[in-house]
Amino acid sequence: MFITYFIVLTLSIVFMLIHWPGAHLLLLLSCVFPLIDILVQSIRTKKDKKLRMLSSTGLLGISIFLVFLTLIWPGARILFFGAIAMTIPYFIVFFTSKAKMNLRFFLMVFITLFAVLNFSMKESTRREFYMAEDPFKDRVPSFLLRDLAFNYYNEGNPEKAEILLSKALRRLKEQEEYIADNKMSGFEEKIVSDNIKGISQDLEAVKNKNWERKAYLIYEDFYFPE
Repeated sequence: MFITYFIVLTLSIVFMLIHWPGAHLLLLLSCVFPLIDILVQSIRTKKDKKLRMLSSTGLLGISIFLVFLTLIWPGARILFFGAIAMTIPYFIVFFTSKAKMNLRFFLMVFITLFAVLNFSMKESTRREFYMAEDPFKDRVPSFLLRDLAFNYYNEGNPEKAEILLSKALRRLKEQEEYIADNKMSGFEEKIVSDNIKGISQDLEAVKNKNWERKAYLIYEDFYFPE
């Protein structure tokens, strides 16, 4: 199940990088495999049963932490320390028992280091990493630009937040012109119009240094021609 978890986690990351739908669903699904592994190891009778159970428990903690962190659910930072506390016993028993290094051990090391890396990143840095594109140069959906701008603002960098929001606003206005020129449906026109109002409110809040909460946006997925 360790290999299956690793494959599903990798697929989830790839989906996030190339903006394919289903990335978060795969990440949620990945939590099932450590649970299954715990059940499998509990009925095993081999001598390394304890070590395998500890690794599965640690992996479960890390998988839950990664879900909370990626989906920006509250409590992710606290869960990280819980995950590490669940992982440490595995490494203690592994080295004190002088167990042989195998694939499970190397996967456990890699996944633990991956969790530590994600925890140590600033939210803006982590978002940019999974975005793959350069938000300041490349064409990125306006709602992603706005979310990243909010991270920058909360990290004490309102200048970058203002740049990203201005870019998001320009993109939406380009979409508005495209809709008008091609006589597209009123539904699409309303989405873009409402998003322009939302981004404008956020931009005004940044300039006034009182951006405490993001305006409501409809997550548009229109990729209009340059």
